[in-house]
Amino acid sequence: SAVWLYTQALLAFRQSGASASANRKLGEALGQNRFVPDYLTGAKRIPNRLPSYIGLGDDNEAVDYAGNHLNYWRRTPGAVEWLGERLAKAPPPAADTAKPKRRKGKGGLELGDSVVVKPEVTAPDSPTDLSGWRGRVEEFSDSDEGPLALILWDSITLSELPPAYIKQSEQQGLAWDRIYLLEDELLPAESRDTPEEREVVYMGISKQYPWDYLGEQGQRIQSVLGDIDEDDETAVLEAWENHVRRHLKFPFEAEVAEYLIYEELEPGERIEVLGIKGIDENFGILMLVEAGDSVGIVPLMGFEVIEQDTTNFQYIDDYITWFMEG
Repeated sequence: SAVWLYTQALLAFRQSGASASANRKLGEALGQNRFVPDYLTGAKRIPNRLPSYIGLGDDNEAVDYAGNHLNYWRRTPGAVEWLGERLAKAPPPAADTAKPKRRKGKGGLELGDSVVVKPEVTAPDSPTDLSGWRGRVEEFSDSDEGPLALILWDSITLSELPPAYIKQSEQQGLAWDRIYLLEDELLPAESRDTPEEREVVYMGISKQYPWDYLGEQGQRIQSVLGDIDEDDETAVLEAWENHVRRHLKFPFEAEVAEYLIYEELEPGERIEVLGIKGIDENFGILMLVEAGDSVGIVPLMGFEVIEQDTTNFQYIDDYITWFMEG
């Protein structure tokens, strides 16, 4: 199953990084279900309503796995990136023999139809009132409660979404731009925009909530970045350098991370961190460290603080999360 194979691959990566063993286990997982990576990497968002029926190797199994295990992957530095890299190198899947998607619903709706949510309908995963929200039918599905339709909110509804709804969805790893609703909770409506206009609005809103999926840690990361243009890599790195200079207390002990390939140091080797050396456009913040009788330079993202109950740990963990996820 996806639960067993993908979790085993993640555990192997945690223990030995992108080793031959971890790569082999991930290859087995990809062979069992090719849909999982889309949801773990963010290529697809996890629906607000998890599927009632799961088939081995199908999209429903992928949604169910990601809905319950996404945070474990996100909290493992480098795991999501490793998954994406291995997926790109994997052989193409066999021809898809699954049944084609239904083009018509059981209540008369068709794919692409514009719809409006009936009065007194709330979101399945929150008390949010969806009355009057509009969108287009993207997909039909079934559930124990009845036939479902996947609705992509149109540009006007997206622009009127409550910020609290977007933030809660981000923190739960759920999609806020779409939703599964019962077909009998919907009515036909006039279209108010084009799919292209809708996508422009969606992308604009997404940029306003880049780190909310990380909860409190995301808020701390955003406070460091402020209004800096994310494409201005030098300004972003300088903001982080100023942040850690203000808060880190030196010296402190750390270990070289398992995923760091470094000529002079071995993974797991203990080092004493003496201070900040500067920044590098490829490796980020560089630290001056002492290992035995030698003094050298190691990127901040390349080691782990030994005493995790210290304030140093939080500041460094925030930086490494940003570095790995950004």
